[in-house]
Amino acid sequence: LPYPGAAVAPMTEAARPAPASAPAPVAGGAGDPNVIASPIAGTVQKVFVTKGMHVEGKTPVVLLDAMKMDTYIYAPRSGTIAEVCVEAGASVQVRDPLIRYAPEG
Repeated sequence: LPYPGAAVAPMTEAARPAPASAPAPVAGGAGDPNVIASPIAGTVQKVFVTKGMHVEGKTPVVLLDAMKMDTYIYAPRSGTIAEVCVEAGASVQVRDPLIRYAPEG
């Protein structure tokens, strides 16, 4: 309040901030099905895969640390790793690519 006893007008619906929503699961960067993107901002603690490696779905690919909490990032599907975009110690933001799959087909 600007000063004691000041009246505060109620907030209108238009002025009310939108409720915070949890980020959607991120399987691909910008809709690319061949990219595993970071769902959170944090620091890469460990990378479990290498270029050319075949992974099965639900295999851990990267371990991120965000606010002293470990978050495992899992492969959403089977495939061959075409590129590892991060290394241990790197900082990542939401939607940054972590891993790229080789295109299928």
